[in-house]
Amino acid sequence: MQRIITVLFLFIFTNIYPQQATNFKNYTNMKNVSDIEATADGFWAATSGGGFFYNSSDNSFITVNKVNGLNSVSLSSITLDEDSKIWFGSSDGTINIYYPSTKSVKTILDIFNSGRSSKSINDMSLTGDTIIVSHDFGVSLMNSKDIVFYDTFFRFGSLPSNIKVNSTFHLSLYSTLWPVLIFSYQCVCIIVPSGAL
Repeated sequence: MQRIITVLFLFIFTNIYPQQATNFKNYTNMKNVSDIEATADGFWAATSGGGFFYNSSDNSFITVNKVNGLNSVSLSSITLDEDSKIWFGSSDGTINIYYPSTKSVKTILDIFNSGRSSKSINDMSLTGDTIIVSHDFGVSLMNSKDIVFYDTFFRFGSLPSNIKVNSTFHLSLYSTLWPVLIFSYQCVCIIVPSGAL
């Protein structure tokens, strides 16, 4: 009889005062900034606790973390594309694409699922509609419109294959695009025709 009263009491109590999860907030440490991208009205930052946008016109912040749909909050790189999507790269190889207009996130797990032990995304940059992803075992090219990988480079000249690429940037001289890939203490220039990327 006492068990029936206890069960009845718990049933009534949990239905009268159910827990609400609608106002859930996630507090992460965003003091360690790993990358920044400036916009006309502020800047986006990738941190060890997620991403944020600082609006310089009204001193407001927008935070993006697991509550917003990020698969990984240990962010290592960031870039913005022509469609105002924010691309976050993470230390575990995850790419999260944040859509500010809908406040939604799309997760790309190709590098994360690569099976490699070291797969951090070290840098991302935009050239036209191509996102150039520098990671721990090479460089991958993604189409920012279709959100698909269309090429990955593991070997650069006589350097060992699967070398860590820290950063990628471009110099446009005489209608030629010159990606410069920085590997630890070595620098390799690869000449690519301007229409190739």
